[in-house]
Amino acid sequence: MDAARTALTRVAKEADRHPFTIMATLVALEVIFDYVLIARVPYTEIDWSTYMQQVDLVLAGERDYSAISGDTGPLVYPAGHVWIYRSLHAATNGGTNRIVAQFLFTALHCLTLGVVMILYRACQIPVVTFPLLCLSKRLHSIYVLRLFNDPFVTLFTMASLLALTRNRAWIASTLFSLGLSVKMSALLVAPALLYQLAMRHGPLGFFAHVLLIVTIQFGAALPFLMHAPHAYLSRAFDMSRVFMHKWTVNWRFVPESAFVSPSFALVLVSIWLALIVGMLVWWNARHQRGLPSALARWFVRGKPGAPRNVWDGPRATVTLAFVVQLVGITTARSLHYQFYAWYAMSLPMLVQVTDWTWPTRLAMLVAIEYCWNVFPSTSFSSGLLLVSHLALLVGVMRGHVFTAAAAPVHERRHSVRRRSIQAAVYKATTTARDPAAAGPQRRMSIQKTVNVRQGSLAQ
Repeated sequence: MDAARTALTRVAKEADRHPFTIMATLVALEVIFDYVLIARVPYTEIDWSTYMQQVDLVLAGERDYSAISGDTGPLVYPAGHVWIYRSLHAATNGGTNRIVAQFLFTALHCLTLGVVMILYRACQIPVVTFPLLCLSKRLHSIYVLRLFNDPFVTLFTMASLLALTRNRAWIASTLFSLGLSVKMSALLVAPALLYQLAMRHGPLGFFAHVLLIVTIQFGAALPFLMHAPHAYLSRAFDMSRVFMHKWTVNWRFVPESAFVSPSFALVLVSIWLALIVGMLVWWNARHQRGLPSALARWFVRGKPGAPRNVWDGPRATVTLAFVVQLVGITTARSLHYQFYAWYAMSLPMLVQVTDWTWPTRLAMLVAIEYCWNVFPSTSFSSGLLLVSHLALLVGVMRGHVFTAAAAPVHERRHSVRRRSIQAAVYKATTTARDPAAAGPQRRMSIQKTVNVRQGSLAQ
């Protein structure tokens, strides 16, 4: 056992020395595999033809959302979905050249994979876990054999988190809003994003970001809002939709009469709200000096909710976003098979930051993948999915990242002090080598020292 652990550790360290080689190799293998999948596995028609029919109506001049529909139902996605599939409509000869669409979704899959691996690198996730991103049977089906719109939301969401880890908050807000303009599922990470914005910006900056997000939504939907605003808002952002019990992946063990009841939805929303609020309050107490201090800074002094030296690092920022998203998925009333794309690529990182042993982590990944591949779902598969989600949440909450971020607050203060000292030493070294980079008095002192040394050499 010890020998196997030592060998795995050696492999992990060796992989970390060549991250970009491994990342490029995985993307290349993904391209080849997707191509073989397209060539050998028949495409399954579900919503692609409906999307194209809806785009045809939009191209014909229809702007009333209540009048736009296709074979499988009405248009129920925000305007960003329409514009993306309008582009695909043009690229595939009106949707008839489906092979081209599958290749475009292969490119989307590989681009998303690349963004996620870069995000994992920013979070210092071991490179040896990257192959886990490529092993999902259901995820490959969603991307290249079904052509759903969910992968676009995943790309925008992951890119938004990547921008946030690099302190590019405006880019993060823009990308998040673009994802939200495709499908409401982007709202699952909204509490974490808004929390990070509040910690990094004062009230004015925070509401400027919210205004940017809303403005992008209105800009994307302007043609529809100008014609029939109520029809657009009630269809694109319908919070009261009730999905059919037979298609749900989760809660299949709940009787259908209870599943479709408003009280069941209310209970799930209440649980979600309590978990999100409790989690953010606890997170703030552990990482940003507590909620009273954050509220005082924000509302009384008009400053960011947390000083810069206690902002969440990349690993903690992404972990919080993934956990908040998982809470939303766990408490969702209905999950369809394509919804797996929302969080499948976050699972390898989530299991990495739990305190479970590696066999248990892998078992959770296998169990979740199994549940999403059982069709139609059963009481056993939906129950196992719920247990796996809960075990994952508990493991992350007990894990070292959730309870101590990247480092305790006092350690992060020392880290900031060390960086300040290093910057001062670098500046002194630079000015000693290049007097022009120093101030006037410092240049005079350096020049005097040089003159003395030259005089001593001449003697």
